[in-house]
Order: sequence, then C-alpha cells, then structure tokens
Amino acid sequence: MATTNSPRWAILQAIISALQADPALAGITIIRNPRHASSLAKGERVIVVKRQPGSLIEKPGQQEKRRFAILTGAISRKVDADQDADALALAVGNCLRKALGLLIKQNKVLNLSESIDESEVEGLDIDGAIELSTWEIQYIQSRPL
Repeated sequence: MATTNSPRWAILQAIISALQADPALAGITIIRNPRHASSLAKGERVIVVKRQPGSLIEKPGQQEKRRFAILTGAISRKVDADQDADALALAVGNCLRKALGLLIKQNKVLNLSESIDESEVEGLDIDGAIELSTWEIQYIQSRPL
C-alpha cells in the first residue's frame, strides 16, 4: 500500500522551495529541521526552518481544521551581523507571506500569522546575530470515513 505525506508536510515543503527560489535569499544556506546545534555553523548567513508541534482545532466530519507552527531563524556572522540578521528575517517573512498567500488562494492553507519575534536564544552560541520568528499556519486535512 502506497503512503502519502500530510498537508503539513506539503506546506512545509512549499515554504522551503519558496525560500530556495527567492532571489533575495540567493546563496544563503537554508536548513530544514536542524537536529544538532553544529548544523547551524554552516556559513556566514543561514536561514533555519524548524517545524513545531501542531494540533487539531476542530473536526466537523472528515474535514479537520488543524494548525502547526514553524520557527524561522535568520543567522548572520557578518561584521554588521545584527543589521544583516534583521534584513534576512524581513526577507524570510516577505517570502513566507507570498508563498503562503498563494496556498491560501488555492485553499490549501486557511491562515498565516506571525506570533513571536525574538533576537536571542538562551544557551545557543552562534557567534553572530540571530532573529527568530514563530509562524502559525492553519490548514484543512481530509480524513477518510
């Protein structure tokens, strides 16, 4: 029996593809779901996308309304690291809004909202600057009878 990925996986893949194709982020390392802190040391400028837990919002019949979050991190180790990380975070946010806006028009995503914006992570030494944002994404997942 063949298996398929969830809408959540497809949405995350669309986000990664959009980031990789965005001219404003050309040449920047993009890391999906890093598993070790050492993977964040892969370049002068790094974008991290990490999926956070999701949940069921409501279940009317076979159409589940669900949500999940992603954490994006814009890391810069340039001389002007704080300014550069801020600019990277802005470019990532613009790219996400554009990519998810397209999925909203296609009825694959219901809503996108940015909920948290931070500029430091306790206990993580990245030897530069980091800007973090948490994005909540709501979507519909069909379930068989």
